[in-house]
Amino acid sequence: ENQIYYEVEVIEAVGEDQEPSNRPLRLIIENQFERIEVELEYGLNAQVLNNLRPNAQYTFTVQMDKGIVWTTLLSERVRTQSELAGVIGPAETRRLDNAREATFNIFTQAGGEEIQFYQFVLKDEGQAIITEPLVEGEQSLTILLPLANKSFQIELQAITANSELRVLDSRAFNPRAIFDSTVKTTYLYPHQILVQPTIVADPFIDVTYRLVLKQNGVVIENIRVSDDLLLQVSPSQTYDLEWVAVYTDPRTNQDRQDVLSQTQITTPPELFYIIQEMRRDDQIQVVMQFENFNTLLDSVYVDLIDASGTVTTLSPMQFITANANTGLYDWRYEGPIPAGARIEIGVILVFNPNFKIPLYQITP
Repeated sequence: ENQIYYEVEVIEAVGEDQEPSNRPLRLIIENQFERIEVELEYGLNAQVLNNLRPNAQYTFTVQMDKGIVWTTLLSERVRTQSELAGVIGPAETRRLDNAREATFNIFTQAGGEEIQFYQFVLKDEGQAIITEPLVEGEQSLTILLPLANKSFQIELQAITANSELRVLDSRAFNPRAIFDSTVKTTYLYPHQILVQPTIVADPFIDVTYRLVLKQNGVVIENIRVSDDLLLQVSPSQTYDLEWVAVYTDPRTNQDRQDVLSQTQITTPPELFYIIQEMRRDDQIQVVMQFENFNTLLDSVYVDLIDASGTVTTLSPMQFITANANTGLYDWRYEGPIPAGARIEIGVILVFNPNFKIPLYQITP
């Protein structure tokens, strides 16, 4: 693929009464990229040309110097063979439950020698742990890797007809780092989100985690997270929440920021309500109007909280009627409220059925 051996024989025919002219001779080897000029002698000339282009056509031209111009005596075309080559393309990785899937695009090309077979080899600390046979040409190869932040060596090999191993492509393969730390986000109120991280230490990589809040592509908050926190947002808005790992990859010494997960949230509208309290003798009546009840409310609760903090659940407010998306609720209490106690009225919203939002308090 990069060499051509040639023989050129030049014989000058002259009559018995003529002397040989012995005019200068040369051989021109050229294509659109290269030009090589070699001086020739009369008789047999033989040589090997090196460092040529694979799969390229060269024109060999024998010329004689006639004094004014060089005259062509002979011209032939020769093509070098294709180069034995192969390329391992970039990998696409995907995490599974117990392994990591890596897919490579691989190309092999036959060259100037016969090949028995091709193979892909993945090495861990110098030992081959995966060997996969390949076909000639272009193909896609998928392998499974252990869930570990390690550096591997990948090789594309060709085994010749003489059982010689030729490494066609080789490089370090550093799959994207994996992290077991996760984050959970929960609405507490239309303008509050509870962020709860689960941090799992990795002995291989020193990593910090950040929560990035974006709106229309603009970063609103970029907060380092190591414990629970409250994130302030606005009602009736759409945000992108990104869980980001920030670390220096010890395999490459490169600083990286990997987005581990991304969630888009649309916050509900602000809570709008009107509560009226009315007392007659030992009876307390509370009436509440609540907007967007049909999309926001899970239920309306009423709790009696005594002086020691003990909570007793009372009968909830009762839905009476609705006007468009505004609901009307009613609740009544007979008898005096115990000394030191209070009654708390609040709502439970559909997007967080385990969280109570107090709206109103009644005291003795």
